[in-house]
Amino acid sequence: MDEKRIIFRGGSGEIEVKKSRFIADIFAVRTPEEAAERIAACRKKYYDARHHCSAFIVGEQGETMRSSDDGEPQGTAGRPMLEVLKGENLTGVLAVVTRYFGGTLLGTGGLTRAYAGAVSEGLSHCEILTAHRGFRLVLRIGYTDLGKAQYILAEQSCSVTDSSYGADVSLTVLCRGDGIGS
Repeated sequence: MDEKRIIFRGGSGEIEVKKSRFIADIFAVRTPEEAAERIAACRKKYYDARHHCSAFIVGEQGETMRSSDDGEPQGTAGRPMLEVLKGENLTGVLAVVTRYFGGTLLGTGGLTRAYAGAVSEGLSHCEILTAHRGFRLVLRIGYTDLGKAQYILAEQSCSVTDSSYGADVSLTVLCRGDGIGS
C-alpha cells in the first residue's frame, strides 16, 4: 500500500430519522485498545442513550477491522458503519454512532441507512489526509551541482523540506516510495 487515507482531525455529525437522533463521533486511533477507550468515553458522554454502535479499522494496511451493533438487530449498525469507512479507504479510524430512540421503529433497512448516513455525516466534518509511503534523504552537494540536484529531485517528485548553505549545500528531502528502485 503506497498511500492510505487517515483522519487528521476527527469530527462529529448528527442526523435525525423519524425522531431518532444518530450522533456520529469520528476519531483517529492506532490500536484496538485505544478504540475501546474512545468507545467507553462516548458511552460516558452520552450515558442516557440507548445504543453506542461502533466500527474501526486500524493497522498499517488496515488489517484489523471490527464492528459492534450494541444491541441493535444483527448487521444493521456496525457492519454498515464499517462499510462506509472501508469505502472511504480509511485506516486508523474509529466511528461511534450514538442513538437516541425517537419512538418509531425503523426496520432493518432504515437502521442500516441511518447508521451508514450518520457515519458519512460525521466524516464530512473531519479533516482527512492522504499519507504516502516515502523516505527522507539528507544530501550534501557542492554549489555547482545544486541546479542539477534540484532538477532531478523535481523530476522524481521529491520535496525539499529544509536547506542550509555553508561550505556546501545540505538539503533535506522527502521522496515517495520505499527507497529501493522506486
